[in-house]
Amino acid sequence: MMKPLNRENAAPGAEFGVSAPMPGVPGDAALPEAARRPLRELMDDRLLDALLERSRDQAGGLRLTGEGSMLGELVRAVLERALEAELTAHLGYGRSERGGALGGNARNGSIAKTVQTGVGPVPLQVPRDRAGTFEPLLVPKRAGRVAGGLDDMVISLYAHVISSLN
Repeated sequence: MMKPLNRENAAPGAEFGVSAPMPGVPGDAALPEAARRPLRELMDDRLLDALLERSRDQAGGLRLTGEGSMLGELVRAVLERALEAELTAHLGYGRSERGGALGGNARNGSIAKTVQTGVGPVPLQVPRDRAGTFEPLLVPKRAGRVAGGLDDMVISLYAHVISSLN
């Protein structure tokens, strides 16, 4: 069983809110060559076209930041995916597995929360556990801002994709 990671059992000196190295982000020599492929190679043209279309406002211009913006949606998707992964690590079993049904702690829906990011306010669905012991590291309880530079990373990756289209 996986041991839950939280502030109490993290390695001494661990910094919470600091982004871990991510595949596709330059500077992480520890990753295998396949994981360091440029983001553009991982995305299909249809996906990029759909992203561009969603980011246009009524006048036809690109609306990248602000409430309801396409970058806000990307930040939301990444944050919600990371929060689900945090809960999975905390509980020690995956979303479709039966770990909680055997009497242990289990998933218990989610709660709506809006956090401030570099691209504007982003509404999130933060997952919960029945015992109430899940303490998200990326979006801590009672915090109104995202920890670390995740939104900056999403913006830079998006800018890279847009520039590669030109």
